[in-house]
Amino acid sequence: MIELVIEKGPLHNFLMCDNCGSQEIHHDQVDVYMRSEDSQTGRHTRVLHTHTVVDSDMQGNPSDRRQGLTLGFLCEHCKYRTFIHILQHKGTTYVKSDSTLAGDCECWQDS
Repeated sequence: MIELVIEKGPLHNFLMCDNCGSQEIHHDQVDVYMRSEDSQTGRHTRVLHTHTVVDSDMQGNPSDRRQGLTLGFLCEHCKYRTFIHILQHKGTTYVKSDSTLAGDCECWQDS
């Protein structure tokens, strides 16, 4: 897991690219996973720039047991993708992040 970089600005806090430090990152995909505790199936909704997909695929869920949320960001400068994952486990909500080169991540293609 990498460190989530948040800087304080004059009006709002802002996220920074994990790779190059740029503040010019854009969210371009949201994945929401809803399911009952320990269920293998549930509802997955993926919102992209051009369309929305709803299915029962839980494979990308950041939580092993409950609900999860993943936000995907693309850096304008270095083209790294940063992901913020929000997950629930035993009544606690966790936040974690990771990143990869945009071309190395098939799951975040707009298709």
